[in-house]
Amino acid sequence: LSPAELSAKWSARGEDVPYFPVKLLSYNRSPAIAPLSVLDQGSESRLQLERQVIDKNLKKLRAAGSFAKNLVAAMEMIYPKRQPQLVIDEQLVDTQLYDGFVNGADKVKMSVVRAASPEHLQGSEIDFTDDRLKLLLPLYKARNFPQSLSGDELNRWEQFRAKRLLGGREASLAARYFNRIEELKKQPRLSKEQKYLLEELDLYGQSILPIE
Repeated sequence: LSPAELSAKWSARGEDVPYFPVKLLSYNRSPAIAPLSVLDQGSESRLQLERQVIDKNLKKLRAAGSFAKNLVAAMEMIYPKRQPQLVIDEQLVDTQLYDGFVNGADKVKMSVVRAASPEHLQGSEIDFTDDRLKLLLPLYKARNFPQSLSGDELNRWEQFRAKRLLGGREASLAARYFNRIEELKKQPRLSKEQKYLLEELDLYGQSILPIE
């Protein structure tokens, strides 16, 4: 079948429409896939699979020539490729590392950063191509080597912390943190150790609040 024909069958919906036996897989989502070698007899029986049928279908796919290529083309008709438009948020850049892979050149530079001394980092100009890493580098320096920050870098770090911890006023991370501690303090029958831990958590929270 041509890409257009495959696309039409893939997109068709309705009770009378034949099942199109293709499953689109996404990273970090179910279903998971594994090599055929992990399929033992017990698993075959439990999942009601027949190795002969699997081998027969595999031979058909291998003999189909351009089927895989046409299938990819059909998928691109249904799900057009979008332009990369990852919006980098400085406040969320730590978690945005999971939104895409880092290229090989940047991985090498990451290794250089991890091995560098505070003095080397202070004067180095490591030029990442990934915007996420460009934002993470000053955060890495501030978290691990705060004494190496210049005046401008320290000012940016304090601004970052203020926005991260205090942004949102009553709904900020800091407000929710201290409110939760107060809620726990009001619980009945707290042991001395629990009261001590809550006080320590309160003091820790106070100690990391940015200077306003």
